[in-house]
Amino acid sequence: MTAARFEKEATMIIYGTIKTYDENRGRGSIAPEGGGEILRFGRGDVPLKGEQPRERERFSYEIGRDAVGKNCAVKLLRAEAVKA
Repeated sequence: MTAARFEKEATMIIYGTIKTYDENRGRGSIAPEGGGEILRFGRGDVPLKGEQPRERERFSYEIGRDAVGKNCAVKLLRAEAVKA
């Protein structure tokens, strides 16, 4: 999955918690706070300078589609970095 190839599904910001993140593979998953589908994301979707997301961290994100048409999380931002 690459950040460069996704179709934007909606502009609604969703909040969720990182369930998994594999630093070696640069992939992880996030669970929405309100329940629903756990989505995968790639390193390119998390603009953290020199840092990696950690399990149980709260992030905002949008839903996009990966190269094969599956839903994925895009534009992840740490919740404290999100401006209202």
